Formats: sequence, C-alpha cells, structure tokens
Amino acid sequence: MSGTDTANGLERSVGLSQLVFYGTGTILGAGIFVVIGEVIGEAGQLAPLAYLLAAVVAVTSALSFAECAARVPTAAGPIDYIG
Repeated sequence: MSGTDTANGLERSVGLSQLVFYGTGTILGAGIFVVIGEVIGEAGQLAPLAYLLAAVVAVTSALSFAECAARVPTAAGPIDYIG
C-alpha cells in the first residue's frame, strides 16, 4: 500500500507519529476535563485555591527531584541518593 488511493484521489497526510500524538493529546485533554469536574465538585468555590496548592506541591516535588538528579547524575539518581 503506497499511501495514495488513486481511485478516489485521496492522499494520506497523517503519519504514524502524528496519529500517536493526536490520540495521546485527545485522551489527556479528556482526562483534564474530568479532573476539573471532580475538583470543582469537591472544592466548590475554593477550586482555584486547590489548584494553587497542587501547583505548589508539584513544583516542590519537581525541584527536589531536580536536586537529586543534579547530585547523582546517573540513571535512577534519586533512588541511589536515598538508598
């Protein structure tokens, strides 16, 4: 199969990697909307505060892993640092 359908004049324009990225983005996007609904259902008017708290926790976690990766620059650096 060459990617071109000569009978209908159709041509394939989306490759495998583009299709994988599209599918992944669609699934993640749907997941984000579900999470937003769950958070708003639980937190109500304080939902922005809940997201701000989650952002602070995520940044703190990312910075601590970055510090471990800088101190032990091998594969599984944070595990070597703790062990």
